[in-house]
Amino acid sequence: MGLTILKSDGLGETYEIELPTQPDALSKMHVVRKMMEWILDKELGLITQPIYAVIEGSGYSMPFGQTELAEARAVAMLTLDSYGIKVNVIPPTSIRKKVFGSAKIHAEDLWKELIPPNAASSIACAMCCTKL
Repeated sequence: MGLTILKSDGLGETYEIELPTQPDALSKMHVVRKMMEWILDKELGLITQPIYAVIEGSGYSMPFGQTELAEARAVAMLTLDSYGIKVNVIPPTSIRKKVFGSAKIHAEDLWKELIPPNAASSIACAMCCTKL
């Protein structure tokens, strides 16, 4: 899971979040919530303008992990909402079209030598935010 926070000075922080193995779905959701809260508590004091979030929606042709990713996405949305952050869920193809001009270009392929794949997707989401 990736998370990028853009700041008013034009800089940002990007996180590549490894979802740890847990004995059950609820435990995993608690871990995701705690990670999100730690990041938001750390970053939000530095932001002085209204903020909102873009979350990449489900990729319907993805072969695995969609249930776990959906759970993590839901926890992220609830956590962001509890902090008063407006959340937008946008399909992956719409993000890629808006940011790269083509749904066929994937951030994780374009920037694979520079940053981890989920962080790359997170940056594309942040870039999409700036174009909303």
